[in-house]
Amino acid sequence: MGFLDRFKKKKDASDSAKESAEEAPVSEESDDELSADESDLPDEFDELQADIDSVTLEDEDEDPLLGELGETKNEARKDTKPKVPVKLIAGIAVGFLFLMILTAVGLFFMFRETDYLPMVEKRVTDFFLALGQKKIPSAYGILSPVLRQKQSQTDFQNAYMSSEWLLEKISRVELNHASYKERGGKGSIKGHVFYEAGTRGSFEVQFAAEEVQKKELVFLTGFSVESRELREASLRASHNAVQEFIKTWDAARLNQFKGSLHPRVQEALGNLKSNLLHSRLVEAGFRDIVFPEDRMVEHAHTEITYEGTATTKLGTRMKGSITVFYSEGSWSVTMVSFEPEAEL
Repeated sequence: MGFLDRFKKKKDASDSAKESAEEAPVSEESDDELSADESDLPDEFDELQADIDSVTLEDEDEDPLLGELGETKNEARKDTKPKVPVKLIAGIAVGFLFLMILTAVGLFFMFRETDYLPMVEKRVTDFFLALGQKKIPSAYGILSPVLRQKQSQTDFQNAYMSSEWLLEKISRVELNHASYKERGGKGSIKGHVFYEAGTRGSFEVQFAAEEVQKKELVFLTGFSVESRELREASLRASHNAVQEFIKTWDAARLNQFKGSLHPRVQEALGNLKSNLLHSRLVEAGFRDIVFPEDRMVEHAHTEITYEGTATTKLGTRMKGSITVFYSEGSWSVTMVSFEPEAEL
């Protein structure tokens, strides 16, 4: 049924209602005329009716014009929403990432343990090279402030002189990293020192980190050095100095005798007392003089007393002692004494 048919039915229903209400008669002529008019409509009108029917039937629930307008409105609404620039989002992300990296780095440096080994290595090397070149003030400054309060620079220099042959002429320092121990900025390390003569020694130092003028520095709190090679060579040299001194107990070797004495002893005795001491030894006429290498008392690395025996020209058995001291690269005599052996 087409659009006109429905319209016709609606119209008939309306006319019927009117006729019932008004009771007005309808003439047959009117109906015939309408029917005749309807039959006389051209074919084009039927096609138009069919098109209208099809449109109405297919799009009965949705108006295509309204649909297009609705989509246009939605797009307009979407376009009116505020858009965040992509560059701003990227900038915020990069800034946040950079902040996280800085925070991580800060926490790492805040909570990590300080690596003192490079500082220890430099300070230990500087210390022993300063001693090797007899730069006492420089070496003294590397000692900890607490240790310097207990020991003056003069005391430190005297201690150096008591071990001079063990500390002088150091040309190179080598640390044993495997021996490194540290906790809370305090620790120790071992290593080797090498001397100009080609020999070497071993050492161990104790250290502590202290803050000086808002800067953390490493100071030595103690050290020890030993060298078996150098000690053996030094003992041979010290005993040889005793043997050479004994050879000067001859009237013709006064100058050699004085040269065997330590410079401070020469200064203390003067020429007169030095001559008198030499003459007494010559007059005693010692013979069978024996000062064994193993009979000695080591007061310090640089001070050794050798004990021995001798017989005077009168046959008196004497026991004696000769003390030698190392200084300025050589051993020299600081004391000589003889007394008769006690009779059994």
